[in-house]
Amino acid sequence: ADVSRSLPNRLEIDLRERGAVAAVELDGLYLLDIEGTPFKRASTAAEELDGLCIITGISREMYLADPDKSRELLRHGLGALHSFQTNPERPQLGELHLDERHGLTLITYQDAIAIHLGSPEDGELDDRFHAFDSAWQALDDEELAAARVFRIADHTPSDRVTIAFAGN
Repeated sequence: ADVSRSLPNRLEIDLRERGAVAAVELDGLYLLDIEGTPFKRASTAAEELDGLCIITGISREMYLADPDKSRELLRHGLGALHSFQTNPERPQLGELHLDERHGLTLITYQDAIAIHLGSPEDGELDDRFHAFDSAWQALDDEELAAARVFRIADHTPSDRVTIAFAGN
């Protein structure tokens, strides 16, 4: 909120409400706005985290040392999260992990299935999501129940998906 005074007898109040689009783990969970800025420590008692994906992989020390780079990484993660969520047939996500070395990993809310996307270049992310969609839809119910990891790796054709199943 910003408050200013206009003489002789007027106050101007400008209120902006931030909405949480995700949460980020920074030695505690914080609500994250669309700009990639943490704005409030999340309260699990208040059910503030319901339906929100949690972004991991950025340490509190990293965020404090270079907040601009950290917000850029968070915006990148939020962009990937938004792109993934545009298809309602995809599973709900519980976590998005950012790793400078291994890239993006999405983890489903139900069954904690990891979807390793690597570090896609501009424009490759949608191709990797389409490859995931094809693999996901090709599995029957029993195979889906056993699936633990989908890997769409860097340096291989984006339509190649490796799937690891429980017990393998």
